[in-house]
Amino acid sequence: MRVDVTLPRLVGTRQSADALFVAAVGRNRNVDTLVLRARAVLNAAPSFVDEIVRLAEEKGIAKVELVGESTELHKQFNEAATRRGGNVEIISAALV
Repeated sequence: MRVDVTLPRLVGTRQSADALFVAAVGRNRNVDTLVLRARAVLNAAPSFVDEIVRLAEEKGIAKVELVGESTELHKQFNEAATRRGGNVEIISAALV
């Protein structure tokens, strides 16, 4: 199952990542892809990105699909996933 989330312009803290993730995924264990619509994102703190990747990994979500992301945001997600062992695949909707 895919869960679709639209990110706000500024994404900055682990707490905001937690709140966004819980609101989107909740207790659902059947999610395999987290779709993040990132067209509006102007700035993302590394801690936010790392927390999203950590939570996805913790829930067993195999893929985070970015839509409309900047090159920098895509890089941040890839780096976070690599640091965490590469268990979450980061893909761009433009490449799907």
